[in-house]
Amino acid sequence: MFSLNLKLVLLSLLIIFLDSRHLLPLKNEIAAFSLPFEVGFGDLARSSADGVKFFIFLSNLERENTGLKQTVEDLESNLTKLKDVERENEILKAQLKINNIPESARVVLARVSGRVTERTTVVIVDQGERAGVKKGDLAIYKNFVFGRVSQVQNSAAEIQLITDPEIYFDALDIDSRNAKGEVRGNFGTALRMEKILPTEKISVGDTIADFHSGYVLGKVGRVEKEGTDILKSASLTVPYEIERVEKVFILLQPGSSRN
Repeated sequence: MFSLNLKLVLLSLLIIFLDSRHLLPLKNEIAAFSLPFEVGFGDLARSSADGVKFFIFLSNLERENTGLKQTVEDLESNLTKLKDVERENEILKAQLKINNIPESARVVLARVSGRVTERTTVVIVDQGERAGVKKGDLAIYKNFVFGRVSQVQNSAAEIQLITDPEIYFDALDIDSRNAKGEVRGNFGTALRMEKILPTEKISVGDTIADFHSGYVLGKVGRVEKEGTDILKSASLTVPYEIERVEKVFILLQPGSSRN
């Protein structure tokens, strides 16, 4: 079909050329003969023009569709950002309900961005020296101790969780206001309070807090003695899911400056 149309087009063009050179002695007869072809050529031209218009229409439609897709993607991205802001505001509201943060204390909000692969009890946060974070700063979640800063870079820091056995906290039983000791990590969600004098009272269910900051370390699950040691010890549980924490506050040491 395409070959026939091409032949008709070429024949029509030949007739037009010969006529312009007055080389058509039988012009009327040829005109009568070529009229159907000229009509066909005109129809073909109109059909081709309509095809081009339809192609342009499809191209415009595709561009509009691409633009709509981009708009939807932008809206979904903005919605995700709003959800992140909303979640962060919920954390801030929970933190602001805590009344034991001194007015002079300076804090920075940090997001848990990863973990140290070789140490399951060390996490990485997205705030560092640039925000005034220093080694030894305390990290808190709501009213609980989350851990302590162990390494600092310009815009990141490593935090040893309270469950890390390599760090310890001076601790106080805030229910009895009597028992004191050292709390060390015991992996998982467990803690251990050691060096409790036998005369000091400590009971299951008591709340144990960091002696210096007042933030909660854990709850007493069991009180025991180790062998022939006259000192008592206690196992503690962390009263929140430490693995699910997304953002924490870092208590900046006095003299820390934020650029």
